[in-house]
Amino acid sequence: MSELSVPLAPVPVTPVPVSNARLEPSAPLHQPRVPGRRIRRVFGLNPVFARELRERVRRPGTPILLTIYLVLLLVVASFAYRSVRGNVANGFDGGFLNRSVAGRQMFEWVLFALFALVCFFVPGYTAGTITGERERQTMVPLQVTLLRPRQIVVGKILASVAYTVLLVVAAFPILCLAYAIGGLTVGQLVRGLFGVLFVALVLATLAVMWSAVFRRSATAIVMSYATVLVLLLGTPLLAAIFGTLGGSSGSKAVLLLNPFVFVADFVVMPGNDFPGFGFDGAFSATATSYRNSTDFFASPWIVSGLLLTLLSVLAFLLAKRRLRLPAERER
Repeated sequence: MSELSVPLAPVPVTPVPVSNARLEPSAPLHQPRVPGRRIRRVFGLNPVFARELRERVRRPGTPILLTIYLVLLLVVASFAYRSVRGNVANGFDGGFLNRSVAGRQMFEWVLFALFALVCFFVPGYTAGTITGERERQTMVPLQVTLLRPRQIVVGKILASVAYTVLLVVAAFPILCLAYAIGGLTVGQLVRGLFGVLFVALVLATLAVMWSAVFRRSATAIVMSYATVLVLLLGTPLLAAIFGTLGGSSGSKAVLLLNPFVFVADFVVMPGNDFPGFGFDGAFSATATSYRNSTDFFASPWIVSGLLLTLLSVLAFLLAKRRLRLPAERER
């Protein structure tokens, strides 16, 4: 039998209109949306800073260190409160003058403790930033990336300063207690916090410099603390030596490298307060005595700030130059 062939009817094809619009490729479905990626892309967040900040927050010792820091400040604030309340005549009910003296004395006590703790903590957790990379054998991979030495150094410094900002913000409510008692202005409170942050930035830059110069964290930490001791205690010793030798101008100029002199003169600013309401603590005594014995072209805190800034810039350039060396020398 022969097969019968049945002719099939042609299927009508409808033409699809093609527009002249440009077809955009669809985004891949497997890429998750990372929070903050757009913000980092817009503002150019330093990758070293982001990694260091993430690691510092995740360390188990970070909350312990912050707790010890706040407990020490609370102990100092409580001691200052009791001391001021016992020394001021008639307690806090003796009028506005007594309350203002009490508030300022308490402010100086807490600010001095904050300054001392920052000088103690900053070199310790900053000096091991670059030497830690060498000890973990991660410095060479970091150098062969597209990151420049300047970005690496800036990221390490910013991570240390960011942690210091956390410490200062945590101490801000304690300083507000002195402001609530009276005798302070908002400008004096802000200048005190800014002065401590500036000193923290200077010390962090010096510590990162030593961390870039040496290969071991222990050596970098020792040199960082030695630098702090030279700036805080060595400058008064040199000033005393110059004073005995007859160089009064040299002894006064050496003290401008002391961070304590900068903070004292910047916070107190003798001559800008109302008569009868001056400080009478360590900061005010230092600032008043130094201003009365010097006659610079500008306020001492301006000259001291310029010198400390110059010292930080030199330390930054040295650290950047040290990281610019070939990667083979980091092994």
